[in-house]
Amino acid sequence: MKSAFSLMRHPALRRNGALALEWVLLITIVVIGVLGGLAAVRNATVKEITDLSKAVEQINVKTSAEALSEGS
Repeated sequence: MKSAFSLMRHPALRRNGALALEWVLLITIVVIGVLGGLAAVRNATVKEITDLSKAVEQINVKTSAEALSEGS
């Protein structure tokens, strides 16, 4: 039975370990990028909905003001 140290010296095992490390780093970078992108989409969506709600509120305010002036 080989010891763990002798297995780590084998070139194929070192390459597989390096390849696994590269995949972990690549996936980590991709996940960080996706999270940043989702945060940007969230912020843009909230801003658009806020702008829409303000526009609808302005329409309602004008309609209410016109109704008050016509009722007088």
